[in-house]
Amino acid sequence: MELSLFSFLALALSLPFTADGANLAAGVRDLRLPNLLPIMTNACGGIIVGQVTKHAGSVRKGFALILGIVFTGALQAALGGGGLSDNQKVGGALVVASMYLHMKFGEKRGEAQKKKAVQQKRNEVEVTMGKTLKKKEAKKER
Repeated sequence: MELSLFSFLALALSLPFTADGANLAAGVRDLRLPNLLPIMTNACGGIIVGQVTKHAGSVRKGFALILGIVFTGALQAALGGGGLSDNQKVGGALVVASMYLHMKFGEKRGEAQKKKAVQQKRNEVEVTMGKTLKKKEAKKER
């Protein structure tokens, strides 16, 4: 959010000093509702991606993205009549290899929650120890 705000400010402040600023001002006056459609769909897509990342996690989002790209390549090859390009074949092989490695050596289900619980317990102990030390120091000062 902050990045988009600062980018907007930097671009807005530079417009009066560039030739593109005059062209943009003329374009804004001619703005119609259909022109906003790509902007709104892009914004909605960003919100959806944020929600998917929040609820499913970045790893699952990454797998969904990769599978979507593979699916698109397969449909392109099937419906377009042509075969897969060399880049698509190499990309597909890398996808298969990365998924295999993640499933074989990746973090197992539940391990992340266990690590998080252990870290929370450590934090609780540190807070408790800190309070105990402060009480001891207060007694020494009396």
